[in-house]
Amino acid sequence: MNKFLVAIPMILLVSCGNPKAPQQTQGAHAQSQILGDTGVTISRDMSSTQEHDLTVIVGDKNIDISYHDSGFSNFDGYGATLSEDDKAALKKAAEVFAQASNLNEQSSADDQVTYKILDYLSYAPSNYAFESNRYDKQLALKNEGITCIKKNTIVKAEWNTLAASYVTENILVGTNWPNSYGCMGRCGANCGNWLPSSWTKDCMDHDACSYRNTSSGGAADPNCGDEFTESADDWTFGVINGCRG
Repeated sequence: MNKFLVAIPMILLVSCGNPKAPQQTQGAHAQSQILGDTGVTISRDMSSTQEHDLTVIVGDKNIDISYHDSGFSNFDGYGATLSEDDKAALKKAAEVFAQASNLNEQSSADDQVTYKILDYLSYAPSNYAFESNRYDKQLALKNEGITCIKKNTIVKAEWNTLAASYVTENILVGTNWPNSYGCMGRCGANCGNWLPSSWTKDCMDHDACSYRNTSSGGAADPNCGDEFTESADDWTFGVINGCRG
């Protein structure tokens, strides 16, 4: 398993040349980056070897995240709901960060986590509120943790909706469904890009819930918001934990 980087010495980086490149400033512990012209700012504190902190700022919304080398300990958006413009900005910010960081399979775990969180936030369901989520209460949330799944195997997707307390469906991992629901079981939209993807049980649950409810006219958040919450750690840490399908 990758280990996170220890804190780096305090420096001041001044951006020049490309106006769309991340502009970085660094205090005693936190490093802030303005991600191009997206309107998104991130601040990362890696001073502790036990737990790292990431703040994502988009518009007037702050999302504070704490994590360690195997998952989240806190994920708090203070009830924020991301608009379509916010999500578009976050999607672009993820791309800017990946390109500026030359993100690849050998990149640091912190860089991989930062990209995955920006990507995850950009796909929030409509009207989804990012409340406080302490991951030491995972059992109470009925979160299965990070459970890897393999392509070309059958997995039983499970979810609940407003209309039904429990729904299941056996699905072939990696199959392509209509309306951009390709690569079922992969964390993220459709089949992704050049970066490694997480393939997990929670992401299969969310894919199936989202597809079945959206295709029948149901609202994404009331039916599948809890599945989206439970897929956060899978989406972000699946690759690091070896869930590559």
